[in-house]
Amino acid sequence: MNDVLLVLIVGSVNLLSFYLGAKLGGKENTESIKFPNLNPITKLEEHKEKKEEQKEEQKERERLDVIRQNIDNYNGTAEGQRDIPR
Repeated sequence: MNDVLLVLIVGSVNLLSFYLGAKLGGKENTESIKFPNLNPITKLEEHKEKKEEQKEEQKERERLDVIRQNIDNYNGTAEGQRDIPR
């Protein structure tokens, strides 16, 4: 009889602590945990956007390089000047 009472007390304390932990700690944890986006379609779209941004940055760098070269080559005439890409 003593053993049964001990098992019931330990089990009820375990259930009570589980319930209180879920009630009190569960709200904060669900807000702070952010799961990564595992959807392959959105990953592909993000990759395409990133690649597109890199292409635009490369075009802008090339444009600025041409402008710098034109400034360096300027001697008062149009000789040595390159067209600026759009």
